[in-house]
Amino acid sequence: PDQIDRRYRTCPDPAEKSRWHVVWLVTRPDRPVSATAAAKLVGYTPAWGRAVLKRYNEHGPTGLRDGRRDNGSAPTLTPEQRAELFMTVQ
Repeated sequence: PDQIDRRYRTCPDPAEKSRWHVVWLVTRPDRPVSATAAAKLVGYTPAWGRAVLKRYNEHGPTGLRDGRRDNGSAPTLTPEQRAELFMTVQ
């Protein structure tokens, strides 16, 4: 719980911090709540709160990272082609 508390309070990424908040609410020793209640407190749906907890249980801290970054394929255009397209659009 201490490590989760520290990670929650120091996380710089807002999306990841919200996920840490859910895990922190569920695991805090003084007043733990269910995943559903934690999700509602953070502003998530109950299903998403359970999904966050499941990801944490399966993958640990890396499961809470924002997976939207670097999740696509390489860019279709080369840097030169993007520069040419930019100049054309201008």
